[in-house]
Amino acid sequence: MRRNHRSMSYSFFSLSCLQNKSSFLAKQCQDNVDLNMAGRNLFKLLDLNPGSEEDIQRLDVDSIIKELQQNPSSAAKRYPFSYLFFEKCFPLQTAILLRAPFEVISLLLSIFPDAAKECCFEFESYCGRLPIHTVCEFGASLDTISCVLESWPDAITVKITKREHPFLLHV
Repeated sequence: MRRNHRSMSYSFFSLSCLQNKSSFLAKQCQDNVDLNMAGRNLFKLLDLNPGSEEDIQRLDVDSIIKELQQNPSSAAKRYPFSYLFFEKCFPLQTAILLRAPFEVISLLLSIFPDAAKECCFEFESYCGRLPIHTVCEFGASLDTISCVLESWPDAITVKITKREHPFLLHV
């Protein structure tokens, strides 16, 4: 079920996330994603709800890989995924939440390794969370965790402090 992002209570955001949100919105206007045909295809393939097992089962891995091979630049764009109430996010984070297999994650990182350094979630429970934190929390394979970590080894030193209990990564 889709929620109207306008009816969402902003009490879910921490103060720093609200500050980041205003700068994010300014950047969003400046850095408006051009959903050209290539980007639109990857966006459509990944615009699923990670909280829905039905949507996770619909993830078309072969089509995602084919799209990335044909249009690699689409991996480096932020998209307004509906599950994020249209906040923009790189495909890597969405693929991780959709429990995409190693092949998809490694291809995304081989095309755009800087995505491993980016957090895009503005919600309080995800603020400051990097892809390495997400793959660990959501039980990704050791190969996937290693792939994300190899893309940015310093990620293990980053603490998430926007939660009630900081998330520390112990590898």
